Amino acid sequence: MADKPKVMAIVGSRKASEAMRQQAAAQANKALSAGWRISTGGAHGVDAAAIKAAVDAGKAKSLDIYLPEKIGNQNPSVRSLLKTAKEAGANVVEDAGQPAGSYAKACYNRDKVIVEQSDALVGLQNNNSKGTKATVDAAAEKGIPVKKMSYAKGLLKNISRMNALLLTINVLQVMEDYNEYK
Repeated sequence: MADKPKVMAIVGSRKASEAMRQQAAAQANKALSAGWRISTGGAHGVDAAAIKAAVDAGKAKSLDIYLPEKIGNQNPSVRSLLKTAKEAGANVVEDAGQPAGSYAKACYNRDKVIVEQSDALVGLQNNNSKGTKATVDAAAEKGIPVKKMSYAKGLLKNISRMNALLLTINVLQVMEDYNEYK
């Protein structure tokens, strides 16, 4: 029986610059090339860039997309991409943020599901986005490797790696599999 592939969450700000979208795509392609699955949220911006990279690479079957509600309730700018990814074999989980009293709460709940399903996380945060920060913090609390890329007005400010000293043997193996986290 083959080992279950590791899952790399790629999450980030909806207000993403072209540089951020390119970086999200590069991170997705790197992880996919190393045999990882990609997990993301399906929002426009960073999430959409990761989805598009997987679909364009012909690897939609290695993609898990967690939506806070149904595809039809997502931003019109990403609906067709989400449908295309699903048709190409992506695992699209609708209503991953339910139950919730608002769309914002559904997004927050969905982000928690993404973290729980992931073995490592790349977060691209623009202008101190609260949603991205909460997701990065949740991953750090879970003890999985986190690569956080902070942007201001779409320009890269810094890259930090979190949890380097708190990792278990299993997570160290994950890091070995994905050179970006060595």
